[in-house]
Amino acid sequence: MFKKIFFIPKNKEVSNLLKTPYPAKNIIPDWYKESELFMGSDRLQVDRYATNAGLKHCMSYLDAMVHGYIYELWTDIHVSNGENGIQISWTNTPDPIVQRTKDLGAKIPRPTEMYEDMFNWVLQWGAKAPKGYSLLMTHPLNRTDLPFYTLSGIVDSDNYMGEGKVPFFIKKDFTGIIPAGTPIVQIIPIKTDEVWKSEKAEHLMQERDKQQWLLRTSITGYYKKVFRRSKIFK
Repeated sequence: MFKKIFFIPKNKEVSNLLKTPYPAKNIIPDWYKESELFMGSDRLQVDRYATNAGLKHCMSYLDAMVHGYIYELWTDIHVSNGENGIQISWTNTPDPIVQRTKDLGAKIPRPTEMYEDMFNWVLQWGAKAPKGYSLLMTHPLNRTDLPFYTLSGIVDSDNYMGEGKVPFFIKKDFTGIIPAGTPIVQIIPIKTDEVWKSEKAEHLMQERDKQQWLLRTSITGYYKKVFRRSKIFK
């Protein structure tokens, strides 16, 4: 049985014109599709305990990218570096971006490859999660190719609904257009148990790895076949 997440438009204009946030699996980037299945060859090679399995064999990497939902940029924005610093412009409403005041978040460390100025994505959709779930709002996972970096937050969206604003930085070496349809925020439902406690385990990882290795029957894809659980987002 599916859990349901509701995306709620701010107004009729948003409902009629802007794309509803959608499953992250719908926007796998071309560079991933073109990535290697095997390294240095077009076929599997095995050398004792090692293989030439490439990026596409790493299910954890892919699962991060396709988990949850994507909020996309709904209009082109133009980024330029003028005499007064970075400038961002667009031609449509509602505004996709606002600049944060310099005092708000002034102590947040700036990544060295980003401009000092901080901006907000203006989200036009609220989100309502099922009872007992929160939403992680974060930079699209593993998308280091994007010319910006979105900061992260967790919202208890089973109780709170709001379109909100999400801060981000722009890369210093980027000028040009960030096109409509670019993923800007990944929305990941997470189960919210209020109390957690950490403990040191009695067993050793080395022992568990050895046990798993002895039971391993596949040269490649063992994690995918035995341990990976399918996650479906619609």
